Amino acid sequence: MSDSDEAPLLSQQQAINQQDQALDDLATIIRRQRDIGITIGNEVDDQNVVIDNITDMTENSRGRLNRNTENIDNLLSRDKGNCTLWLIVGGLFIVIIVLLSV
Repeated sequence: MSDSDEAPLLSQQQAINQQDQALDDLATIIRRQRDIGITIGNEVDDQNVVIDNITDMTENSRGRLNRNTENIDNLLSRDKGNCTLWLIVGGLFIVIIVLLSV
């Protein structure tokens, strides 16, 4: 082979070597991206567990709050009846005193 025949072959070999190096670099970048994706996925899974725990605690707190609100409503409704009864008794007492003084 002459020098003129070898020049294109060397040029092609250099191009192939450059492409191989570029593919190796790309493979390294893709592996790094995959590792980052796996790390992000694991973090998302951990955060979902935390969110589920918070949701459970919130539902428990909501149930307790609803029960306590019901208890307070029951107490207030009982007190309203007692208050009305005491107003009637007080009113009758005043009427009796007025009638007795006449």
